Amino acid sequence: GCLCCTAKTQTVLALEGLIARQGSLDLILIETSGMADPAPVAAMFWQDDALQSALVLAGIITLVDCVHIVQYLDTDKYREASQQLLVADKIIFNKVDLVPDKDELARIADRVAAINPVAETEFTSFSRISDLRALLAMNTTSTDVAQYLAAKRSAVERASEAHGHSTDLTSIHF
Repeated sequence: GCLCCTAKTQTVLALEGLIARQGSLDLILIETSGMADPAPVAAMFWQDDALQSALVLAGIITLVDCVHIVQYLDTDKYREASQQLLVADKIIFNKVDLVPDKDELARIADRVAAINPVAETEFTSFSRISDLRALLAMNTTSTDVAQYLAAKRSAVERASEAHGHSTDLTSIHF
């Protein structure tokens, strides 16, 4: 089943079990595929406050394909693309080398900023991140954990309200 729906509790328990066996982990990176909506995956970590899980969502990174993003935003793929952008803490614009000119890149950045004006951004080619350590050390909860979690949870819940899936893919792999 879907990572965020069918296997929600099992996923969190499996991750907590992994932490218990390993002692501690620096990072758990969950990569959703293609046009997957990250909001329900993020919501897994708030499934039950009484569980007092050691897992903390440090942030959501969205990768933008500069060659295709406008096409997605201008078609029936708008909902999926905008959901990914909306919940992102950091947006990485990739394939900037394939954008014809700086004006077009500015238009792409403006379209994305209209959806999420507060996310940090980075522009790359070949997915070459300027500072991978800083990216992986992202901790958007560092200023006020309770306030951040409340705001993020609210945004994720709003984004998740219309959550739906294609039934084409039904497997999970750890």
